[in-house]
Amino acid sequence: MKTNFTIFCFAFVLLVSAEVSGRPLSSDIDKLTADEMAPLALEDSMYYHFDEWFERFQGEINRLESATPSTENRVELMKYYFNYTGLLGELTHALAFTSKYQDTKIAANFILYSNRVKDLAHEVLDDDSKSIEQEAEADLFLGAAEGYIGIFEYGQGNLFQALVNGFQADNHLEKALLLNPNLVDGYFGLGMYRYGNSRLGGISNFIMQGAKDLRQVGLDHIERAILKKASSLPLALKTLAWFYISEQINPKNKNLPSEHPLSQHKTRQNAWALLIELENRYFKGSAPHPHFRGNKEIAMMKALQYVLDNDYNKAGIEF
Repeated sequence: MKTNFTIFCFAFVLLVSAEVSGRPLSSDIDKLTADEMAPLALEDSMYYHFDEWFERFQGEINRLESATPSTENRVELMKYYFNYTGLLGELTHALAFTSKYQDTKIAANFILYSNRVKDLAHEVLDDDSKSIEQEAEADLFLGAAEGYIGIFEYGQGNLFQALVNGFQADNHLEKALLLNPNLVDGYFGLGMYRYGNSRLGGISNFIMQGAKDLRQVGLDHIERAILKKASSLPLALKTLAWFYISEQINPKNKNLPSEHPLSQHKTRQNAWALLIELENRYFKGSAPHPHFRGNKEIAMMKALQYVLDNDYNKAGIEF
């Protein structure tokens, strides 16, 4: 997929005000499914608004754990476990840009709920009564949970375990998309995997991808998830922006012509387009929560981009 992502981003910004209908009322949120709650919770994580969603997810988990066992209930419970896991991951990420870098209780809960996702996904996959759609969703969430654990293990220095989790994540995400191409969040996961392995290189990339440079494949996968408005949209936008910032200082790109998609010229354009979209989509106008004073991760990305642009005055303001 070789779309002009810069043009897409600026055009997409113009559509934001027409597409965003506002936050649902509390009574309406109570009636939403796990799939419908997930993007709202991820968007709120941009404003460091976590507590409400932990309570909502835990309430639904309690309800489903007490409900009559069925494949449908297992799938929905699996999704709430994953939503809880994802929010824990974003909380840990936010703490890295605010006060603490690590919190052992959060890390323990992250692994606990990730394993609950895996256990339920395996139960659904082993259920002969499952539908194709349920099988695809089980593969998607199993792959996503394995990917989350792989990132955690890598951060803990457990490289072999991270490699194993990554391999399993890749397989399940591909199966999910094969069964149901509309599960576009799978492209985000695969994109992170393809790009990350290529950047890490070494034995991991040799074993998993035959030592191929699949950076552009990974970036295209994430772009596809964005174009299809995946429920993980805030994460996909931030991740792609970080990747394009990092590509500007990647020695592999040093002698690329300006028209090459990984050249410093193109990656700078795409990084700024994504940063502008993030600002317009989530931070333009009044904040949805009174406590919010600004997103430190976005400020960090802008500061680094200004440094790369040799605009140190603006970089200093963001820092």
